[in-house]
Amino acid sequence: MTAPHRAARRRSSDPGPDPDPDSDPDPEPGHDPATSGASSSGASSSGADGAREAGIPWTEAFHALEDHCRRAPSRHNTQPWTLVYERDRITIHWQPERLLPCTDPDRRDLFLSLGAFLETCLIVASGAGLAVRAAVDLDEGKHRAARLLPADSRYRTPFTLTTVETRGCARGQHRPGPLTGTELSAARDQLAPLPFARLVHLHTREIAALARRADRRLLADRRAAAELRSWLRPTARHPRHALDGLSGPALELTPAGATVLAACLTSPLHPLLRTLALPRLLAAAHHRPLRADGSVLVLVGDASGRRGPDAATPQGLIEHGRALARAWYALTEHGVRVHPLAALIDDPRTGPLLAARLGIGEERRILCVFRAGHAMQQPERSARIPAGGAVMGEGGPARR
Repeated sequence: MTAPHRAARRRSSDPGPDPDPDSDPDPEPGHDPATSGASSSGASSSGADGAREAGIPWTEAFHALEDHCRRAPSRHNTQPWTLVYERDRITIHWQPERLLPCTDPDRRDLFLSLGAFLETCLIVASGAGLAVRAAVDLDEGKHRAARLLPADSRYRTPFTLTTVETRGCARGQHRPGPLTGTELSAARDQLAPLPFARLVHLHTREIAALARRADRRLLADRRAAAELRSWLRPTARHPRHALDGLSGPALELTPAGATVLAACLTSPLHPLLRTLALPRLLAAAHHRPLRADGSVLVLVGDASGRRGPDAATPQGLIEHGRALARAWYALTEHGVRVHPLAALIDDPRTGPLLAARLGIGEERRILCVFRAGHAMQQPERSARIPAGGAVMGEGGPARR
């Protein structure tokens, strides 16, 4: 466990939902195209063997790994997931208070992040020698997304715990030049078995103007600005600086720059600063790295349901989130960092313009746009809420 994790554990831990004793029986395994054709992580299974010999349920062994799973990505670093432990299954829920109703109104990023978290759980479990499978099992009323269930064999993945811990965002300058053919192929190879998802490559300069326009309108919107402000952790004095949200270093801002940004987004100042065209200046500064020569990747999903999971549904978005995580982990293996550009999709003007540029019709949907490259300097490791203590649920421990 990292030092920030230890400090955060001493300070706070967010509650999750109570165990669900009346939940439905275990569903059939969800669509899992990654279980064929991938190589094993090669990690030792001594942890699982030791747990079996000691008579410890696999869920307890997994609980010790949860901090690693929580390195999965989420928009604004909201970390919306929570785990409920029982003796022979673990359910993944989301916390409604961690949604982004203004900037993610259709919950696209919520379900993509839950899919990325699900994939990360499988990678971490496999590396520890635990045989676990995933089943997407959506229940909107209970805010349940999926289950982790015992399996006959370990999840087959080329990624390891090191990959999970290394992955991160780099919002500052990248080394000049686009991704190499090897790097781009590594990400695309992860999607090759999946007929429902594909990656499109663009050069940064092709979308720089669109991204700047999208961010300018986002920063000028009063409700969106307030939502972003609520997730900013500009200095170490912020009570949740070591837990979640966007810190100044994570945004690659100086302490002064982070404080100015936070002030600009507050209710009293925002209308005045909007009049002074400050959103235009902030957007231009934020997207200065896009003016350099580099790569932008666009994840395009199937929105018809004919090729596999339907990206127009929460269940389909979870599966696409798993695919996105595999692409990001493949880039991580080559030292590549990513910088998501979600506003570009969300803006009602720039989103359709990007779709038209890519020739995407109604049967396809743009799900994620991100800059990808090699960071000029090591980016700040983003904060994470540590795994909480365990209480007893039906048949075993449950986090809440």
